[in-house]
Amino acid sequence: NIPIGSSFGVLGRNGAGKTTIIRILLQIYEKDSGSILYNGKDIFKENIKIGYLPEERGIYLKYTVKDQLKYFARLKGLSGKEAERNIKKWLERLGIPEYYNRKVEELSKGNKQKVQLITALINDPEILILDEPFSGLDPVNIELFKSVFKELLEKKITIIFSSHRIDDVEEFCDNVVLLNKGKIVDCGTVREIKDRFGKKTMTLDTDKEIDEILKELQLDYEKQNSGYKIMLENTYNIAILIERLVKSKVVINNISVDQISLNKIFIDKLS
Repeated sequence: NIPIGSSFGVLGRNGAGKTTIIRILLQIYEKDSGSILYNGKDIFKENIKIGYLPEERGIYLKYTVKDQLKYFARLKGLSGKEAERNIKKWLERLGIPEYYNRKVEELSKGNKQKVQLITALINDPEILILDEPFSGLDPVNIELFKSVFKELLEKKITIIFSSHRIDDVEEFCDNVVLLNKGKIVDCGTVREIKDRFGKKTMTLDTDKEIDEILKELQLDYEKQNSGYKIMLENTYNIAILIERLVKSKVVINNISVDQISLNKIFIDKLS
């Protein structure tokens, strides 16, 4: 289940089924069973507008940017005026209006990616599917793309996001599904998945030794030069520990809490 207007990350190794899901949504593949509903209605029987940014680029290098985008706009049912208006809007938004009459083959890899994104957005889709959307982009343009995607989410456009850049998925997606060989390993918010799969680690620097307190609370820990590294199951353990330290008049000089990264979960659970 993907909430409308949210960003949904699809994670899995090569062959996990990510591309198959996308191709079924685009009706390139026929599903073997089950149903795909949008707002309670069969997505294939409704006129649902879907935008798609593929990992493998699908643009014509010998065309000008203008003709390229007009062609895709007409394929998606836009009139000439609608196409012209949307093309100019997105060229301006992505900072490449000067390339309107340039051939696509003359553009840099990053600017070709911008043209490809415009083909996905040209008909104002209700669902936007992004497959490795940051491929070929420098850090500045990655942030530009992210800002565009966030604007789309504010307009309640649903984004399905497939990427090997786990950090981007963790930052950008509201919900995530982990796939392995066509099966769902886990699904939920990033925080929910982290809570299910990984312990938190607290690094604590105190004014005195607290070994007895940690043993009393049955917490696993390691002594370090700067204090203690403590393994915690959940936030409840943290609250109990802090309360116990305060009662014992232990001064906390420094404290930090880290949680397993989504990337580590990906490696541990999908390898």
